[in-house]
Amino acid sequence: MPSGNKVMQVDKYYLSHNLYGDIPYMNRIYCFSGEIPFGAINFYKKGLAPKSKVSFLITGDFQEFELNCENDRYQEIIETFRYEKPLYMVVIWDRNNMLTGATVTTFAEPVGEQEGSGAPPA
Repeated sequence: MPSGNKVMQVDKYYLSHNLYGDIPYMNRIYCFSGEIPFGAINFYKKGLAPKSKVSFLITGDFQEFELNCENDRYQEIIETFRYEKPLYMVVIWDRNNMLTGATVTTFAEPVGEQEGSGAPPA
């Protein structure tokens, strides 16, 4: 992949919570654009996240990424998925295919906008 940004709108997501077994992550958020999966965010116990913060799977025209985080980020990220719309994933890498940044973002929103009535109090 050349260096740059990959911006993907998240239309829906699925959650997975690992209760037991050989799966190394505790929680996973699968990201979709329409019916097409394009990536996942994996959450690991402190100190167990892989050194590689991102991995890419490329099969023909299909590209999928995985972001690896420690589980202490799970609550703030899942709340963003639950309460914000539209939502985007941005993955940034350099010419050596090394991750230089990744973010979950809403981009520009009107000032004072509060979406839904179920948002947790600040």
